[in-house]
Amino acid sequence: MNHLKIIYLWFFLFSVTTLFAQSELIMKDLKLSQENVNCFKCDHYGNVYTISKNTITKYTIEGEKIAVFSQQQWGDITSIEVHNPMKIMLYFKDAGIILFLDEKLVSISEPFDLYNNYSTVTLASYSTANQIHLFDPSFSELITLDFSFKEIGRLQLPFSDLEPCCMIEMNEKNLAIHDPVMGVSLFDSFGNFDKLIPIFSENICIDQDNIYYIQNQTLTIYNFKTLTFNQIHLNLEEENIKQFDIFRNQMIILEKSGKFLISSKLF
Repeated sequence: MNHLKIIYLWFFLFSVTTLFAQSELIMKDLKLSQENVNCFKCDHYGNVYTISKNTITKYTIEGEKIAVFSQQQWGDITSIEVHNPMKIMLYFKDAGIILFLDEKLVSISEPFDLYNNYSTVTLASYSTANQIHLFDPSFSELITLDFSFKEIGRLQLPFSDLEPCCMIEMNEKNLAIHDPVMGVSLFDSFGNFDKLIPIFSENICIDQDNIYYIQNQTLTIYNFKTLTFNQIHLNLEEENIKQFDIFRNQMIILEKSGKFLISSKLF
């Protein structure tokens, strides 16, 4: 596998055609500061969903609180998918539970128990095509369910030793699987493996064209369709950044202190 990784890295370095340098981003306070926020997500309307253990709080981009969801039964929330704000998917890894909420953070599905049939699954995501993707490391498989939790497909992944930290839904059925050691694996709308991109940062964002990652106080934007880079200096201490997300050509940063920042436009 190390030989394959080196080959992809060599191809990656020599296939990039353009490098653009940009000025420093201007950051301002988003006024969403909270204590003990584990992570957050933004939907395409600009709503921000903060997760603190077993509680989700939904805000507008202006900082107005919209709704709160909290539960004690299944432990901490592992991940949230907000591609469709009318069908928000929550994944509770320890309990093996998937639950869907509406835009008011009210449950619209019965909890689905993965342990009945998929006890070794470690990651779950939900696409705009109403499909649920599950990653099973035991067999290095990608399992696809419909919204009714009926299995509609299984895909054997080309790498047997993947240890991904997340799956990122792109547009329609396109999917990225992020392993900080191996890189970012992209899959097309038919579920076929497309390419492995050797980006090893632990904290990344992906949209339908770009991979965003932070290294050495620089935001790098790699367009995997045009094979071009954009790099923007961040006037922030990298070790203070807990997570970031991209919303309409702007970057939202969660600092380890709990403070949220929003950038000027990236382009």
